[in-house]
Amino acid sequence: FYGPFKKFSETLGLNSRIVDQIGVEVRNKINEKRFRSIDPHEKALVLPHCLRNPRCEARLDRTGLVCTGCNRCIIGKIKERAESIGYTVFVIPGSTFIKKIMEERRFKAVLGVACYQDLNLAMMKLSRFTPQGVPLLRDGCFKTKVDFRAVLEKMGLEGEMRRPRGCMNQVPEKTPER
Repeated sequence: FYGPFKKFSETLGLNSRIVDQIGVEVRNKINEKRFRSIDPHEKALVLPHCLRNPRCEARLDRTGLVCTGCNRCIIGKIKERAESIGYTVFVIPGSTFIKKIMEERRFKAVLGVACYQDLNLAMMKLSRFTPQGVPLLRDGCFKTKVDFRAVLEKMGLEGEMRRPRGCMNQVPEKTPER
């Protein structure tokens, strides 16, 4: 029903992006409890290459980009936190990498970060892997942004909401109210 819903929303004069937003939110809610019950060692975290700094020196291999942890972007910080609790992290330049990764490795769950449309479509294709998704705050395939706290929360790291230093592509820290 994806195509007809997109067309229907456009016919009503709505932004067709709403279909993807609803799709992501519904899938997140449906899979949330099961996702949290799965051990992090059986989960994959898939990050988009567009989160990287324009001067990124990561090299491409058969499973995506290999982050060097240079601290120029948020990818290294997310990767560090995710791997510390057992996630396997992939930084991919396109959705064809996801299919290959999920076929070759046996994960029970996947957490993805992407623009709404890519996230919704990937979550549909990966429905048997108990997907969860965090949409980008700013998309456009270059200099994108993600809510660092939202990614940590989906990983179950609510207690580690400190913003990493030196990273440009995340939400600014909120100042405590007085």
